[in-house]
Amino acid sequence: MAREAYSTRTRQRLLDAACKIFAEHGFEGASIRQIAAAAEANIAAVNYHFGNKEALYKEVVEVTFRDFNLDFTTELSEFDFGSPSPEQIRQFAKARILTGVRAKRHFPPRLLGWEILAPRFGLKAMMEERLEATEARFMLFLAPLLSPALPAEQRAIAARWFLVATLPPPPVALGLRKQFGDQPESDDLARAVDGLASAAIAGVTAFGGTA
Repeated sequence: MAREAYSTRTRQRLLDAACKIFAEHGFEGASIRQIAAAAEANIAAVNYHFGNKEALYKEVVEVTFRDFNLDFTTELSEFDFGSPSPEQIRQFAKARILTGVRAKRHFPPRLLGWEILAPRFGLKAMMEERLEATEARFMLFLAPLLSPALPAEQRAIAARWFLVATLPPPPVALGLRKQFGDQPESDDLARAVDGLASAAIAGVTAFGGTA
């Protein structure tokens, strides 16, 4: 039983390390040796648990996307989609940005970004299919900021912008953490987050909003 638990922990460490390294370097730039070293495991453990680099990458993207989508669903469940308001949208954006800064949630979108820019193994189609339902919910949530006459394609672009813009990229997230720390009472951090929320909202309206 102890050996099984150790094996499970090793597998999870490999997944966590692979997520970070694939996010930083992409599939081509990452190596199994780097991942094993970061996970404090040996290369044989990678082969034992995943078979090869391609299989590990596929699983990392699958798990990352599942967790990423679950985060959206959890966040969205707290809001009333029957009558969203611009103020709700702003508060949602600020809460999501602040969570991203504190929890270092920039790795998932960066990893998925690599796959969108340089798709491999048919994973882009999988991601787009699974993101469709989440995008539809976000388009409904963003309705107060979008013109009723806006085509569905532009609504989808606005929703994707909002998803990306409310999860700060590594330089921004890490810079905010370094400068302001994680204290929720920091006025400077609150102002920075409010500015980022404003940028996210401005992007939505630029894609065909009502403002």
